Amino acid sequence: MRSKAIFLLVALVLLSSLAGAGCSSGQKGTAVDFMKQLPRNYVSFIFIDIARMRADDELKEMYSGIQDSMLSGFEEIPGLNIAAVKSVALARTGEEDSTVVIFYGDFNLEELRQKLQEYKLVADTYQKTEVWNLAEENLSLALVNKNSIVISAETGLKRSLDVIKGGAASLYDSADFRDIAQRLPPGLMTVLDTQSLIVDQPEINAPKLTGVTLTKKDKATITVSGVMKFGDAGAAQTALEPIKADLKTEESFRGISVTQDTVFVEFTADADISEIGF
Repeated sequence: MRSKAIFLLVALVLLSSLAGAGCSSGQKGTAVDFMKQLPRNYVSFIFIDIARMRADDELKEMYSGIQDSMLSGFEEIPGLNIAAVKSVALARTGEEDSTVVIFYGDFNLEELRQKLQEYKLVADTYQKTEVWNLAEENLSLALVNKNSIVISAETGLKRSLDVIKGGAASLYDSADFRDIAQRLPPGLMTVLDTQSLIVDQPEINAPKLTGVTLTKKDKATITVSGVMKFGDAGAAQTALEPIKADLKTEESFRGISVTQDTVFVEFTADADISEIGF
């Protein structure tokens, strides 16, 4: 596993989310908050702290990459003020039209409604929530409250509203996702995916789930923290040394640490901010 593989995973999630796309009032906009609003059967999750990236000059290039690769795709939605977004989460199942995007921020819902009406769009309701259908884009937009907007095709949107408003099981109710989320530090970006990050290691059993978080260590350094959950402690132990060896082949990584705790393999490594790109 190399850092390139880690960031490829992030890119894959972003790109697939865009392809698929074309909380309650008490949420704070953290990764766990978002996981509690997404359906349990999803296999891939990404959280981005937009506000922290936007406000930090040392993260300017990272934020610019996120803006160009993801946020710009939503600027076409009438009335949606991307500048008001503080954090965003994306999740998918791999099924067509399953991708869900949830924006957390401070939104002017009256202004948003006015713009949507100007485009001759008509509001509907689902789970007692205001839903606007953008038929030409195969998207629906749910105004959960002034801090939360859900965007997805009809199937994904209804699944999320069933969680947010209907009490259906959430992604955080999945033991694997919850276990990984609880072991990862809060950060600028968090990715959890059933796709393995171990490459070219056919003799190793793939982990059930992998999580990676990027945190800012200092003005020039990003810390990459990862957790892999395996089916049993033996599989984790077998994977420990190959993971450590692969990390050491990545020239941009330094201060590498790899440890095992029962079925989990955890690692950290530092890299220059300039080495992290999207």
